[in-house]
Amino acid sequence: MIITIKDYLGLLENGVLVLCTVEYKDSFYEGTFWYNTAGERVFTVNGELEKLIGKINTYDIYSKILEDLSKNVVPISELQNKLQKIDKPI
Repeated sequence: MIITIKDYLGLLENGVLVLCTVEYKDSFYEGTFWYNTAGERVFTVNGELEKLIGKINTYDIYSKILEDLSKNVVPISELQNKLQKIDKPI
């Protein structure tokens, strides 16, 4: 599984929502990564991929995925004045 950061979507609930591309077995899927300054992090994938691998948050490398994404995102302090607030979750 290869996960690539595609775009910073905006500020959501005191954090940043990021659009990701997930490559799994030669197919591509979308995912989202949300993180905040308190260290909370969530990664989700679309239903198509979850049908193949099960719930992503129970996937054996979920904590590694969160760790790797956290190392590669722009710090929130650098994005707060550049991103718009998202009023409703996507």
